[in-house]
Amino acid sequence: MGNFKIIHDLMVEVGPLLEALEISEYAEAKTWTVLLEDFLIILESDEDNNILHISTILGSPAPEARRDTYLNALRYSGEQQVENNYRVGLVEKDGDLALIKTEYTNNLDRNKLYTTLKDFLSEAGKLNLMIETTPGPQISLTENAGEIILPA
Repeated sequence: MGNFKIIHDLMVEVGPLLEALEISEYAEAKTWTVLLEDFLIILESDEDNNILHISTILGSPAPEARRDTYLNALRYSGEQQVENNYRVGLVEKDGDLALIKTEYTNNLDRNKLYTTLKDFLSEAGKLNLMIETTPGPQISLTENAGEIILPA
């Protein structure tokens, strides 16, 4: 059984545990979107490498804080990519930041996917809160570093 089918089945199980408002599946793109109260998560399956890419859009820093926020995002990515496979990227043109996590799909089960997504949401919430509420150079981005399958 391919990763797509495994992840499809797991998303049906995990969606209600996450209190997802809606889960959409895009079979041709091997992608899912999970609509939650505070975030829209995108999951993309890379079956060739047994990887699941998880991403969400974070806030956009205030214009006066952009430079420092982007520098801190680079530092965060450098630290967290090695430790937890997290990184922060810049969304083209609009200045928003995106949180991205790479998760290997070997031995992926319901508990592992649920824990991964809950941890991802927690990290996104912390980062988003700091981006939106911390002005100026003291911003820190870490404390330590298709088809609807679940309708609304």
